[in-house]
Amino acid sequence: MSVDLMGFLGVVLVAYVVPGPDFLVVFRSAIEHPAKGRAAGLGAQAGLCVHMLAAAIGLAVIAARSPVVYDTVKLLGAFYLIYLGVRAVLAARRAARERVAVRETKDDSLPLGEPQSAGARWRSGFAQGFLTNVLNPKGGAVLPQHPAAVRQ
Repeated sequence: MSVDLMGFLGVVLVAYVVPGPDFLVVFRSAIEHPAKGRAAGLGAQAGLCVHMLAAAIGLAVIAARSPVVYDTVKLLGAFYLIYLGVRAVLAARRAARERVAVRETKDDSLPLGEPQSAGARWRSGFAQGFLTNVLNPKGGAVLPQHPAAVRQ
């Protein structure tokens, strides 16, 4: 079994550099709080590691060759991105309403939502980054496959 290590590393580097939906999740999380952005970035990298492990042991080729598995992962990823988008829109609307309420009452002591604890921010950011990357079937599709799994 011969492995082209430089070719593999080149593909992995491209997979890390090309932005995808996880980039938007990390960016949005970093806007909310820098620690949440770092956690989302770490989660996205962990999700990419799941794809690399699946490629190394040959599971990714099964998903790539099975339309049902591939479409299921693709739909789960799409629904998750829609869910995150709806949550972001609702949070923005809620924040706008709270700003208007503060302006109308001229009361600066009115709290603007519940602040998240550091642990909750980290868990939320990591989970969002991880799920966004794991549920993106293209993450595993670009990686080289284990030679035994590629044989027909």
